[in-house]
Amino acid sequence: MRILSFIQQLPVRPVVSAFTATATEQVREDILSSLQLEHPYETVARFDRENLYFEVQRAKGKKERIQSYLESHREDSGTIYCATRKGVDELYLYLENAGFSVGRYHAGMGAEARRTSQEDFIYDRVKVMIATNAFGMGIDKSNVRYVLHCNMPQSMENYYQEAGRAGRDGELAECVLYYSPQDTVINRMLLESKEDYGEYTAEELWMIQSQDMERLRKMETYCTTTKCLRGYILNYFGEKAEETCGSCSNCLEEFDELDASEAAADVVRCVRSCGQRFGMNVIAGTLLGENTTKIRNYRMDQNPVYGRQSKMGQTLIKEVIRIMLEQGYLRQTQDKYSLLKLTEKSEQLLEQEERFMISYKKEEEKKKGSGKSGAGKRSAQMEELTEKGRKLFEELRRLRMELAGERSVPPYVVASDKTLGDMCIKLPLTENEMLDVNGMGAKKMEQYGGQFLEKIREVTGGDRET
Repeated sequence: MRILSFIQQLPVRPVVSAFTATATEQVREDILSSLQLEHPYETVARFDRENLYFEVQRAKGKKERIQSYLESHREDSGTIYCATRKGVDELYLYLENAGFSVGRYHAGMGAEARRTSQEDFIYDRVKVMIATNAFGMGIDKSNVRYVLHCNMPQSMENYYQEAGRAGRDGELAECVLYYSPQDTVINRMLLESKEDYGEYTAEELWMIQSQDMERLRKMETYCTTTKCLRGYILNYFGEKAEETCGSCSNCLEEFDELDASEAAADVVRCVRSCGQRFGMNVIAGTLLGENTTKIRNYRMDQNPVYGRQSKMGQTLIKEVIRIMLEQGYLRQTQDKYSLLKLTEKSEQLLEQEERFMISYKKEEEKKKGSGKSGAGKRSAQMEELTEKGRKLFEELRRLRMELAGERSVPPYVVASDKTLGDMCIKLPLTENEMLDVNGMGAKKMEQYGGQFLEKIREVTGGDRET
């Protein structure tokens, strides 16, 4: 916010360039305005990362699910994000005791401990990094095969930046978010106790906090929507998307259809009769007929629709309310209480001229960490390899680690997984053939090509039928 005043103090205004990642149209407009850029050349790269698979699991037993996921990905490098330092420490100890190669990173650790942990991950001395959002800036490790979120982030911007650290080599990678309603509660507390807002007036502070809460609500909608996850992300950042992508958990999941017309009408009746003074939890509790202290204190047990949807269950009635919000039949106030308000469309549900249908996912305990695509699925390149080809791949990975250690560089700098996989498919036996391998230019050939050729000849015996 102070950059403009600095620029204005200079004798001559220089050419000013501004760069950012995962920015919505509103953020881009704010940059233009706050820096007073005049007719700048503006370019926006595509937001779609086609090699990433997205999945949301509404999860109980998150630690166990993450352990199950890691069991089937022991040879892969990945990152797990947690909302708090305590969450990082607890998950780190849990997975370390379970025998996994893990490191941890958060702002509560000393500078030397953070540096060591970061280097262990970059140089593949540990397979998995468990971290808060303090980790990742400037990390360009190409062979991260998955990014797991143990908790819902505070915004889509945060989520897509963190998830986008997977699959930078262009190969298939997975982004799995384990969501529970408690995540929203924790994030609200973190936002309300946030100390680094800077020096703002009361009005500016209210506006900033309202925007933070709105971003959090949109993040929650991502976690609960039944629509295409990739499409939701792209639309959020202002990019048009197909209705289905075919490579996210929602597109691959089978949903049940439910006629929720009567339930939606009761939601409208409940919100209207209580004077639009309450949020989702109180409205849902009233419709379900809950006998809680809060319901009694607010006298919602005397509401005309109290208990009318008692058979629906909390998950479904909240799903109805979320979809009503998504479709504009309700709105939420932009403050920490998030009160439900009626809209111009609300009355349509009482008239019931059209059925109000919702799609919902039955809650099932998934034993494996991932759904129907992505996580357990290696890249198409790896699928091509025979058993002997996969053995060669592991030998080349070990050689890569040795070469990286000798030069004190991260293994992916020597050769990416994609390059090693291409070697296993093409089986080069000469320098010219090695130059045809994806990622092996003249310089890489000079530095490492001879050692890789020697290893390929050793393992295959010069037999291309391997």
